[in-house]
Amino acid sequence: MDSKLEIGFDPVFLDVITRLLDPKGSLAKKLPSPGQHHPWAHIRIIPGGNGFNFARALFLQGYKPRFWSKIDSLYSALLKKEEPNMRFSSIRDVYDSSNITVALETRNGEIQINDARHGIHPSELTSEARNAFKYSEINTYLNLGLNKYALELFHELARIVSDGTERVSIFDPSTLRNFTNWDMLKSWFRDYYSGIPGEKIVSLNEEEYKIFFSAIPRAKILDWVDYVIMHSSKIVEISSKNERIRIEVPSLSPPFATFVGIGDTFNAGLSIGLVNDLSIPEAVKQGIQWAQHLLLKGWRDFASKTSRINSNP
Repeated sequence: MDSKLEIGFDPVFLDVITRLLDPKGSLAKKLPSPGQHHPWAHIRIIPGGNGFNFARALFLQGYKPRFWSKIDSLYSALLKKEEPNMRFSSIRDVYDSSNITVALETRNGEIQINDARHGIHPSELTSEARNAFKYSEINTYLNLGLNKYALELFHELARIVSDGTERVSIFDPSTLRNFTNWDMLKSWFRDYYSGIPGEKIVSLNEEEYKIFFSAIPRAKILDWVDYVIMHSSKIVEISSKNERIRIEVPSLSPPFATFVGIGDTFNAGLSIGLVNDLSIPEAVKQGIQWAQHLLLKGWRDFASKTSRINSNP
């Protein structure tokens, strides 16, 4: 429980979570047309972002992570209200700069609309943040598609930790749909990520997996990382240089509490499992348990009946 866990980074994201209703009062399946009146079943504003969801899952399962980001006054107030005992640090003082993610939860999952004007540049890292990440037991490289300085930040973080202690490092790009700088990403894997001490993981959902490996050869990535993990609602596939393991995801019946942060929670359960010396299949099963627990319970009840691995799902 006393692991040194420094988690980040995201541009500041406030999640506006809402359920959109159709004219009959049922959950809508698509966005309304411009000018159309539309009621909401509920609306909430909470702190969000991939790094925060990752840290929040650890915190609610009894660990003591610290979340780093650009934290403005509104984000700070929401953090204190939502998770009052979670540690967080701002890489610099920021005011009124929160990005907004609108997540419309419908029967078919969530529709996200992101305001991604802001980013986190390496020059904004404080000496405290640099030192904290150098010795953290988990390194996260997240949200490639929504932080406009992500690759520069990834380069700097990997350089900082390259002469630190062994750790679990996890790369999850979030969305790759509009990503184009593949040559720079490939060189980052080859020249920076591959040199980080400890276990190195690429974690991708089905859509990201297809896009990623259409741009960079799978065999080449496996020269530079220990594991590639493809996760879906039915199967999680673990690939290494020498083998491929498929783990079935137990089926669940709706109603589901939320779809927000499921992939980040999977990554958190997987990563802390490896920190706690679980084998890679056991750690993946823990990630599945955490993700499914969140799916069924939602963030408000995620800490209840801890899903830390005791038996196979």
